[in-house]
Amino acid sequence: MPLDRAFAELAELSYGVMDANVNAGDQPVVLADAMETLRPRVVNDYGADNEQAAYDTALKIVERYFEETGRETADKKAKERLWKDREGMARVRAAPILRIFLKTA
Repeated sequence: MPLDRAFAELAELSYGVMDANVNAGDQPVVLADAMETLRPRVVNDYGADNEQAAYDTALKIVERYFEETGRETADKKAKERLWKDREGMARVRAAPILRIFLKTA
């Protein structure tokens, strides 16, 4: 189907992006312009360029790394303290029993 026949229908379907009253010579240009207008675009809501976005992402990665490392270190220290406390409590509980064995020996 030639473009000049389909153009009126395409103009109707374009919801005002294309004008149906265009001469046949300009129809390919109007169609190309309409396609460019309707093409989806990525919009940056924050106003930063790709370099700034990459820099910010790198900073977030480094920040998370150090948060996780700090959390792991804190968890490890807490577990070590807990085991030391448990060992100390076991010694305290065992002390009277040891005294009894030492007195009888």
